[in-house]
Amino acid sequence: MNMNMNMNMNMNMNMNMNMNMHKNTRLTPSLDLDILNGIMRQAVLQQLQTYLGADTIIETHITRDMLERAEKIRLSNALRGVFEADLVY
Repeated sequence: MNMNMNMNMNMNMNMNMNMNMHKNTRLTPSLDLDILNGIMRQAVLQQLQTYLGADTIIETHITRDMLERAEKIRLSNALRGVFEADLVY
């Protein structure tokens, strides 16, 4: 999936990262980044194990560098659910 990082996306992004964190920790963009706090985002945040196999999620500002170092990038929306995405240059 080609993703323009400057566009306002109505999708929730979850990243698997190993940055001295617990293995089952995920990152997601914080709401102050002008993302939609939609139904699917709320469902994912309430049921981390079901949707992401995670124990913990941290809301943060996700940088391009973080995306480049991510083990896995997942997006979600109400229509498609949770799905994997690749960072394309």
